[in-house]
Amino acid sequence: MKKFISLLLTGLLLFAAAGCAPDQKGEITEIEVDPAYTRYDITEAIDYKTDGFGAQIDTDVYMPWNKLTADEETMLEQRIADMNLQYTRIKMFPEFFERGNDNGDPNVFDYDSEDVDFDSVEMKALYKILDICEKYGIRVDLSWYGAYATFDSYDGKYDGTWLGYNNDGSLGWVTAPRKTDDFDGYAEYAENIAVGLDYLINTKGYTCIWGYSVIAEMFITDKGTIVWDDYRECARIIVDRLKKDGLYGKVKHIGTSAMAHNAKYFAEEQEMMADIYDVCGVGNYNWDNDSPFEAMDYYFQDLMKTCRKLGKGLVESEFCQGLHFLDAVNKTDIDDYTAGIYLTRFMIAAAQNGVSAFNHYILGDTFFTNSYVHTMGLWMYRDNDWKAHPEYYFWGMVCKYTDIGSEIHPIKSKDEDVCMIAFKLPDGSWSYMMTNNGASNKKVAVVYGKEDRAKTLSAYKITESLIPEDRAVVLPEAYASVDSSKGVSYVTLPPMSFTVLSNKTFQA
Repeated sequence: MKKFISLLLTGLLLFAAAGCAPDQKGEITEIEVDPAYTRYDITEAIDYKTDGFGAQIDTDVYMPWNKLTADEETMLEQRIADMNLQYTRIKMFPEFFERGNDNGDPNVFDYDSEDVDFDSVEMKALYKILDICEKYGIRVDLSWYGAYATFDSYDGKYDGTWLGYNNDGSLGWVTAPRKTDDFDGYAEYAENIAVGLDYLINTKGYTCIWGYSVIAEMFITDKGTIVWDDYRECARIIVDRLKKDGLYGKVKHIGTSAMAHNAKYFAEEQEMMADIYDVCGVGNYNWDNDSPFEAMDYYFQDLMKTCRKLGKGLVESEFCQGLHFLDAVNKTDIDDYTAGIYLTRFMIAAAQNGVSAFNHYILGDTFFTNSYVHTMGLWMYRDNDWKAHPEYYFWGMVCKYTDIGSEIHPIKSKDEDVCMIAFKLPDGSWSYMMTNNGASNKKVAVVYGKEDRAKTLSAYKITESLIPEDRAVVLPEAYASVDSSKGVSYVTLPPMSFTVLSNKTFQA
């Protein structure tokens, strides 16, 4: 009888243990969580992977008027490398190399024309950015903005645009290509894009150009209006030219970054362009950190319904915290800590719904168009010793602890102050990203018991008190090691903070 009872107890203990012990594959099928912590489960990967997290780098950075020293160029490149920038959009204009019309025939490009210069100062600035992108594997959206109405070539030989509607800026500093009975600007624009891509890809050998875009918000006609049907006609002519020149499919046609404040209009526009765009695009300055996470989440749910219906991805082509603009290049909140918190909440809302690439506008403050300092970057300009804006610490951590091709695993939250997401990187490592936008500590337990789970995660955090007083452009070191071997990671999120748990490793 004693032997029977002993065997029975042993069996019951083994049965009870089976719920929290790994199965034969190493998976923990049932995980109990300390009741002092709120449970958050990592869900299955969604149907999109990341195409890159990054920020916009425009040619202005490397134009002579910025007077970068060799040490400053080295410093800027090192910052790009240190934060693991994966994606960028570069502003491109036809006038950079086709400074005047090469000839009167858009079907035959005259490389020997005196108005064509692939070694112009503007093109050399572009090559510097592309060289960095090529070196570090950064994906590039080469973005043709339109005809550069206020173009003033650095060598002083060209003033204004041969392609657009005006040269005095009265319609805008960029316009649509001029389309008249006597001049087919759409065909000329298509020729310029095809020739530019061919030269950069096939002559210069750049493999970093992931795609190109044509900006609809700048597509201003001689009437001062933007006509979507005209934009579509022009885009179709561009695609047809790339097909004719054997370039179609070598790079993606990325949708415009026109601000989609209304999901209904976004759907209408994307459906109209479905046979042209390879990837949809959008730009956002819709919210700030006081905006509810739910509003962003629902918005991106709606946008991604359209993208999934069309079988396409979505790129966030430009964004930062909105609602606080002084003008197009200055914000009142650029040094607010909450602007950084916002970036992480925005990213989580977008990525968990399937947005695959993010281009923060812009990378760093710089002297623009030889006339003013653009102050919406992740760090300041030379006049402020290149110090970091608060956004740098947050966006730098997002970039550093992800990689192109990462799986996206949503983590649903019932707490309006807490949002989370997990990324499984191509090398099998994991990064959990968690934002607490509330006024109190949050004790959380992140649960993932599958065989491919991380066994140990390094913990990093950003709080306002931990931002370096000297605004040094340095990302935080790990403050703790978290045991995740049993399928649960316990961590306390400080008030108004961003926390990353990751086992990503870096080469020395």
